[in-house]
Amino acid sequence: MMVLTTQSILCTIFGIFISQTLYRILSRLYLHPLRKFPGPILAAITGWYRFYFDIVANGQYIFHIHDLETTYNSRIIRVSHNHLHINDPDFYHEVFKPGTAFHRDPAFYTSLPFSNSVASLTDFHHHSLRRKKLNPAFTPSAVQSSLSTLITNIEDIGETLSRACRDGRPLNIQRLFVYLSVSKRFNFSSPELLLPRETHQPPPPVLLQWIVPGYVRMRKVQGPPPPPASHEPEPLTPANSKYCASNLASIQEGREQAHRDSNPDKRTLCDILLADGAESTSTEDFIDEAVLFMFAGADTTSYALANAVYYLLSSPRVLQTLQRELQGVDAQMRAHDWAAVRRLRYLSAVIDETLRISCPAPGVLPRIVPQGGCVIAGLGFIPGGTTISTSHSSISRNATIFRNPRIYQPERWLSEESNGLDHWKVQFSKGPYACIGMKLAQMEMTMALAYLFNRFELALYETDAESMRVSDWIVAANREPVRVRVVRDAWG
Repeated sequence: MMVLTTQSILCTIFGIFISQTLYRILSRLYLHPLRKFPGPILAAITGWYRFYFDIVANGQYIFHIHDLETTYNSRIIRVSHNHLHINDPDFYHEVFKPGTAFHRDPAFYTSLPFSNSVASLTDFHHHSLRRKKLNPAFTPSAVQSSLSTLITNIEDIGETLSRACRDGRPLNIQRLFVYLSVSKRFNFSSPELLLPRETHQPPPPVLLQWIVPGYVRMRKVQGPPPPPASHEPEPLTPANSKYCASNLASIQEGREQAHRDSNPDKRTLCDILLADGAESTSTEDFIDEAVLFMFAGADTTSYALANAVYYLLSSPRVLQTLQRELQGVDAQMRAHDWAAVRRLRYLSAVIDETLRISCPAPGVLPRIVPQGGCVIAGLGFIPGGTTISTSHSSISRNATIFRNPRIYQPERWLSEESNGLDHWKVQFSKGPYACIGMKLAQMEMTMALAYLFNRFELALYETDAESMRVSDWIVAANREPVRVRVVRDAWG
């Protein structure tokens, strides 16, 4: 009779583990339907390959994929055992067109820290209901109704810059931009602008604590809520979720006690989410939407504005052209005349070029190939169930679409060829999953840049190409914040 010892049991378990691991490796390399597509062997074997470039290499995964395209001389790269990254501009529009059959990959989007928000919902019907419910807050008239709040925020930031000019001290303008775009329209407890104390530390992106799908999940609410106006909000943390939750009861109570404004354009996102409709809003839904719109939206806008400041101050010719255009409508600038500002063609071109070259959301956008698979011209057949991704950074750096793509050149959007380029304004995504806050973000950027560069003369301070190196944490983050010296206040 054989006696099982502890050692023999452990050896058996170890042997089974090794056998399963070897089988998994061999099947992924030699039996998997994607085995013929080029890519690193390690990427096909294990997800730890991505972990290295996302975590150890500090958010360089998408940029490494671009390097792999050069290494393998291929527009399609196998980046994991069942995931292909495809750099094909025409295929991008196939994936992101209205009515697309390519839906969001649940493995990716449900691992986001706001998985109940409109930005993460993977069920197409559920997403459509939520988006329909939120749409009234982002109509052109609703966006314009928030202009007075935006102007107040911009002027408060202007006063901070004016004090820095008088004191002769540099400041972190990127951090100020975070507070420009923290939406008071969500109507939590504090109406005050959350202006920060000056710090040399870069504002960590809200999404930094979501790192790699499946590795980190931030779902538990714990810890004390942040003070509403005395300190700057921290990145996305359980404390912020609890802060949002703690205000939900007071918002609901206020809605019951007071008659809400009948003008739909003046309703806050809270009003819209809590209203009766085809889709009920749970506490978890409400908190995740609050986190998304209050904090995540601030990252992309502040990053884009900081990049606009960097590229303008690094490009004297471009800056001079913009300032001449702004000086031509100085009276309207001082009056914050949105109708006049939005018609400034060169300013619009500056924003388009900034969004293109900075690419606030540069990373993979995974979708699932529908049953039956698909054929990509020149790249072959991809079986159904495969995870595929394209990226905005692949479009923005495409030399066939954009001549000299690494050069900051707003004039490209004003040339005779610019009408064709409008097709490639993809930074807010396309199709049914496009950014719902696009019009609001465009208004924030337009008004902020017009105000800053009409009123102030700025100079970069300890900011250069090295400090602007980018990491991808779902939203882009430069290595160090953009810091400036305020040389002159033309209105002071």
